[in-house]
Amino acid sequence: PLSEIPVSALDTYRRCPKQFEFRYVEGHPGTDVAAQRDQATLGDLVHLALEHGQREPEALRALLPGVSPQTVTQAITLLQRWDSSPEFEKVRDVPAESEVPLELPLDGLRLQGRADRVGADFVLDFKTGEVDPHEFGDQLTAYALALPGHRAVIADLRAGKLHPVRVDDAPAARHG
Repeated sequence: PLSEIPVSALDTYRRCPKQFEFRYVEGHPGTDVAAQRDQATLGDLVHLALEHGQREPEALRALLPGVSPQTVTQAITLLQRWDSSPEFEKVRDVPAESEVPLELPLDGLRLQGRADRVGADFVLDFKTGEVDPHEFGDQLTAYALALPGHRAVIADLRAGKLHPVRVDDAPAARHG
């Protein structure tokens, strides 16, 4: 039986319990592996660049050797949006820690994750793909529950928007 899962698995379960079973119980990668890999590579590159303060193309290629020029260009666009958008000021221009490890016990499981950015009163997750704020509610709820007193926020780098997550509305909050 499962005893430990990544926090992001909660949102997979909410979307499709069968996909959760295939991916986390049976270890199946899914059917559109190439598209998933491309999106994951972009997300990984942006997260690494934010964590290490890198913005130049050469530095990005060094962070993730073998990354395509297209992905570097996409990453730079998203990074520039984070760096310059007034929408992100209240979570960008304040003291915060990056890549904070979190654990949360939930119904006999131990959820593990890394919060992208944690400030005095917020926990933030960067998203680089299409964002439906409700799709990531359980993941952000788990982060906020692991850090009492912190509000949960999604930084949608593609749209240049912050999306607050209502912690009390998500199923993970009801199981705490």
